[in-house]
Amino acid sequence: MKQLILKLCSTIVAVLLCTSAASYAFATDSITDEMQLNEYEYIKTLAYKNDQNTDDSSTLLEKYYSDLNKRAALPKDQLIGLGYTETEIAILKKLELRKGLSDAELKSVSATLTGKIIKHSFSSQGTQFSYQWEWNHCPIVTDVDAAAISWTCYNTNGHVATLIHDDDNDLYQVFYYFGDTHVSTRKGKMESGLNAGAVNMRFDVAVLLDDQMTYMYAKKGIVKVSLKVPDTKAASLAYVYTQGAYGHKTVGIGSPSVSISSNSISFSVSPGVVEKLGFKEKYIS
Repeated sequence: MKQLILKLCSTIVAVLLCTSAASYAFATDSITDEMQLNEYEYIKTLAYKNDQNTDDSSTLLEKYYSDLNKRAALPKDQLIGLGYTETEIAILKKLELRKGLSDAELKSVSATLTGKIIKHSFSSQGTQFSYQWEWNHCPIVTDVDAAAISWTCYNTNGHVATLIHDDDNDLYQVFYYFGDTHVSTRKGKMESGLNAGAVNMRFDVAVLLDDQMTYMYAKKGIVKVSLKVPDTKAASLAYVYTQGAYGHKTVGIGSPSVSISSNSISFSVSPGVVEKLGFKEKYIS
C-alpha cells in the first residue's frame, strides 16, 4: 500500500528519446534519427512492468480508461478540434455506448508522438541542430510536458570542446492547433539552473481557446540550439553528440525537470517516478 500511495502521488513521465551526432557528412536540414511512441502502449507497458503488484497495474490503467471515457464524452466538434479523424471519433463514441474497445482500437484513439533530431548547419566553426516533436492528435492526458536537448562537442584533436551557446539564435517554440488549423505559436518556459550543454522547454499541452471550454493543443514543437567556436584559431569542431527527448506527464503534479548523464536524458518531479522508452544513440563522424 505504501508503494501504491507513492506512485499515486508521484509523476510518471513517458520519454521519447532520440540521440545522434552531427558531422560534415550531413546534408542541410537532414533528419539524423526518428522515434515514435504511442501513449496507450506506454501506459500498458508501465502498468505491467511490475506484474507482482497488481494493485499498481490496475490503478494506472483504470485512471487512463477514466480519462479516455471523459475524452469520448466530448462533443464531436471538440474532438475534431483535438485532432481526431471521423474514424477515430466513431471508435471513441463506442465508449459512450458502453462497448468495449479492442487493443488496436485503444491504440488508434490514443496519441502517437514522433520525435526527431535535425541538423540545420555544420562547419568547423559552429553548428545548429534541433529536437522536434509532433503528436498525431491530442494526447489523452493533458498537463505540463517538456522537450529537452543536450550536446557534447568534440574538436579535431578528439577532445571535448567548449563552444559558445549562441542563445540569441536559439528557437524554443510550441505550435498549438485546433484540428488541422494552426492557431497560435508560443515560446515554451525554459528551465533555469541547468548546466552548460542542455536546455529544457516546458509547456501546457492544452490551452483554453474560448469561453466555451474549447481547447487548442500543443501538436508540435521545436527546441533549436546554435553553437559556435569561441576562437577561430582554436582547434576546429569535428562532431557533436546530441540527445533529444520528450517528457509526457501522466500522473502527478509539477513540471518535468531534466537531468543529463553521459548517455541519456531523463525527466523527473520530486517526488517522482520516471520511465524511459525508445532510447537510441549513435555517433556519426
